[in-house]
Amino acid sequence: MKLTAKRLAWLKRLLLGPAHRTSNVGYYCMQAGWSEWNWLDRHGQPISMDEAKERWGSPDLWSHITSDGERITQLGREVLMAEEQTIDGQRWLKVDLALDDVRQELRRVLPRWPLFHSHHEGYAVLLEEVDEAWDEIKANNHAKAREEMIQVAAMAIRFIAELEG
Repeated sequence: MKLTAKRLAWLKRLLLGPAHRTSNVGYYCMQAGWSEWNWLDRHGQPISMDEAKERWGSPDLWSHITSDGERITQLGREVLMAEEQTIDGQRWLKVDLALDDVRQELRRVLPRWPLFHSHHEGYAVLLEEVDEAWDEIKANNHAKAREEMIQVAAMAIRFIAELEG
């Protein structure tokens, strides 16, 4: 199936998260295997149709799952990356990899530390991480500077998440 501009735009939109389609573009992406229904179990957790069938069997599964729009598949991601083998596409791939590193850092540190007691504490922790990164940058230690910047990003995201409370 041909990857048209509209289909490309739809797949890029799905990179941000599940979405509800407003035209038949999503249908064609699903037909090509680039996207799939975003099934959720009763607790709101994503679940594949195969997992649902295995867990509840075909007749019962509809009482256990709901659809929350459409999500991109691994094949859809591969199609996007192949389409965007430009400088910009490679930059986005690096961004995705960096975000994966930040998520991993958050999984490592969140269980260790309680919530920030105040906005001032959150700012101080973030500033400390930035200072540590700056020290590594000045020392021209690229690998350590990258590690520190991952920590900066993780603390910034933690701060954003805790500000909502």
